[in-house]
Amino acid sequence: MNTGRTPRLTWTLAAFAVCMCASSFALSPDPTSKAQDRAQPLTVECVDLSLNQIDSEKVTFALKMVIDAGQELDLDQVTLANIHFNGLPVFAAPLEGPIHLLKGQRVDLPQPILLTVYLRDITSTKPLSQALLDGFATLDGEVYVSVHLSAIAKIVLRSFQAIVPMKLKQKVPVAVPGGALTKAAALTVLEAAEVTLKHVLAGVSASQGIWPGLRHDILQQYAPAAFAVAVTYSLSDASGKEVPLSWSGIAFRISPAQLVLPYEALEPWSFDPDTAAAIQSGTYTLEPNTFKLTVWPTGQAAPMAAGDGLQLGKQLQGIAAKGQATRQVVFLNNSHLPQKGKLDVRASNNNVAFLKATETLPATPMPKIASSSVAAQWDTVALLRFPRLGSEKLTPEVILTSAYLDHGRIHLAIKVDSTVFGSPIIAPDGIIGMVQDESSGIPWSAIIGTLESPK
Repeated sequence: MNTGRTPRLTWTLAAFAVCMCASSFALSPDPTSKAQDRAQPLTVECVDLSLNQIDSEKVTFALKMVIDAGQELDLDQVTLANIHFNGLPVFAAPLEGPIHLLKGQRVDLPQPILLTVYLRDITSTKPLSQALLDGFATLDGEVYVSVHLSAIAKIVLRSFQAIVPMKLKQKVPVAVPGGALTKAAALTVLEAAEVTLKHVLAGVSASQGIWPGLRHDILQQYAPAAFAVAVTYSLSDASGKEVPLSWSGIAFRISPAQLVLPYEALEPWSFDPDTAAAIQSGTYTLEPNTFKLTVWPTGQAAPMAAGDGLQLGKQLQGIAAKGQATRQVVFLNNSHLPQKGKLDVRASNNNVAFLKATETLPATPMPKIASSSVAAQWDTVALLRFPRLGSEKLTPEVILTSAYLDHGRIHLAIKVDSTVFGSPIIAPDGIIGMVQDESSGIPWSAIIGTLESPK
């Protein structure tokens, strides 16, 4: 058992403004910054893991985390990305706020974050068994803390966004509720799954539908057609001070010279509630000539700079899209009085755009599209997400979940963060759609219908 104190992840509050810009996926604050030296730290600590569920399909652990802030804050979301448990890929759904932090006090997250290892996505259960036997596991990946900014903080930081990124790599204690009997039963399940996996890898069909090597297949067959998308633009207040904003997501290739992505990438200010309210209330105006959309292919060497990618208006041209579906909203104007406004809808067949390359794109195999006969549900689909923190090469993370079709929408069994927007939804027989919001996406047939219909 690991009896040492769990290492903590620390980031300074002065880094908030630095983390806004999406024109690089490997940004970090200037370590010599005097403002950073004066800032109070935000500390995230992984306290322990507890076995939550185990069966023939998946193993779930509950991760307890505590956060300590140097000032009173409210968090909107805590996201774990590209997480590995003893080297095995795991998925963690984002934890939604509000989470209130008190100055100088360690605050437990309101509920554990569930880490899920899908047995169909691994080739051995031994790293799981080892964690139960050793009483600890190594977690590595990335943590993103989204801080809610008050009206005053938005003015002071000149930002609508505050995302604090941290690298995670530490040993965390693992507990098995129920004691020795429960641990023995869990190890028996893992041993049986190990036998099944060996049979599958040897070419023996498994009735459980386990699909080992799926992550490898996705990275080989579909990731080369994916592009990381970064959008930057600015608003200005009445005094003329600019506020830089950003959006990041995914585009993917559907023909030798054409990419598809959410229309939100072209007008992100119309989909974000805070930004739309700020513009429509007259508090801020959209600064002309500051919009920039850049895409980078999978495999791009880090760090990414705007000049390294393909830019809209240079190597890329936008294809006109339909008018967006909107919904009525109410917000407070400059006089703090209710005012009606509108917000573009993410979960809409109109939230689709296409980019046409004016230069030759990298030669990659075209991704497979699923047959036109759409199923009603899928036991396994894969999604892609590019990291916000730097690595040697831009490689997407593979997220596995189940999904079902209802009223012309593909609904995901999990919630994802906004960096997954634009990801292809990949079923065993090919791409079936595209992610548009936290829990749903548009079917492929509707994407093609948007491309073929008159604008």
